Amino acid sequence: MSDFIEIPANKMSTSRRKPLFGMGINDANYITQPKIGSRKKTCPFYKVWINMLSRCYCEDYHNTRPTYKDCEAIEDWLLFSSFKNWMKSQVWQGRQLDKDIKIIGNKIYSPSTCLFVSDKINTLLLDCGSSRGFFPIGV
Repeated sequence: MSDFIEIPANKMSTSRRKPLFGMGINDANYITQPKIGSRKKTCPFYKVWINMLSRCYCEDYHNTRPTYKDCEAIEDWLLFSSFKNWMKSQVWQGRQLDKDIKIIGNKIYSPSTCLFVSDKINTLLLDCGSSRGFFPIGV
């Protein structure tokens, strides 16, 4: 996996948790972003989950990437442990979470619509309409 070590959560660390983007619930029984020495280390599952929630529910993100404006995650994936369990069953290391390769134009993050792909595949299939002109996707 990675060199991330799960440090058990305590009452103080769990009491500081708030819904992420007003939606996501971190129910991990460990500290997902512990400070080790002077550096903060982030759980790799948590990092992917937060990035997904950001694409769905962060207004600042939507201002710079408006194509994500209507995206959402299924209710089950608003709970970190549920997303993590799914992610652990996937080949994910060194890959990116994608929601619209299986279903072009999809706006829902779910087990049936998402998969992990290499960054080369993900970049190849980006729309980039304004820069590619009349050429098809991937050109």
